[in-house]
Amino acid sequence: MKKTLIALFVLAGAAVANDVTLLYGMDFRLGAGGVVYENVADNPGTGTISTQGSGYHNYVTGMDGSTASDVRGGGYYYQINSAENSTTGLGVNTTDGFTLTFNANFITNDDWTSFMQFNIGGQDLVFHWGTSNTTSVNVFTKGDGGAVGTGTDEVAKLSAGSLAKETWYNIALVAKNGSLTLSAFDSTGTLISTDTVTSAYTGNLNSVSGYTDYKFTKSYIDNLAIYDGALTTEQLATVTKYEMANQTVMQTVPEPATATLSLLALAGLAIRRRRK
Repeated sequence: MKKTLIALFVLAGAAVANDVTLLYGMDFRLGAGGVVYENVADNPGTGTISTQGSGYHNYVTGMDGSTASDVRGGGYYYQINSAENSTTGLGVNTTDGFTLTFNANFITNDDWTSFMQFNIGGQDLVFHWGTSNTTSVNVFTKGDGGAVGTGTDEVAKLSAGSLAKETWYNIALVAKNGSLTLSAFDSTGTLISTDTVTSAYTGNLNSVSGYTDYKFTKSYIDNLAIYDGALTTEQLATVTKYEMANQTVMQTVPEPATATLSLLALAGLAIRRRRK
């Protein structure tokens, strides 16, 4: 019995080492004259968060009941950039894995509204809502502005018709070992749609921005987070349910094996104490 307990604790300790940590956790809040944000991560990454432009964010009630912001209101937007001369970008890459996740709400009827841009390995990519009575979420390569193309420009797409307008979703982009997985969860943490593709875009995650040079209309976001590992579907469902600034589950998310092994170790310890 003693050897079993030791083995369980060793395994649990090894699993903890693979926990996924929140590096950036931007929570949008209503401030004087507009919406501001704060980085709530306990272990910030190597990049810097700044506000670009001038003007005010618009604001609405977000998915978790707190304040959310439009992506780019009045020329005012957020930017997470790599530190100067950084060789690791924001501290995460597509080989080791990372997760970019955020709450999003598409409001207007305009076609192909962009709401976020990010850079992987030197290539700019853009999130878009597609529209009609229902919507889809797409990731496209970024060209020189103007309308977004289709076909080879499209990197990943959630099923058309799976999402509804004026409804909050948690959108997650998970990179791991050369693939990208794009997923959407509703406010209860239920997986609505997912798509995994082999990606030609690999390397460091270098920046995330609330600005692209494509069309912008009423797309709201909240609880933007970047993790230093690939979250599982179960983990994403868990973090979807929490307000970022007032909880701890998003700071270090254990791998599924961690929780299981820890419980086994505790159960074994309880048995041992009973025998004493």
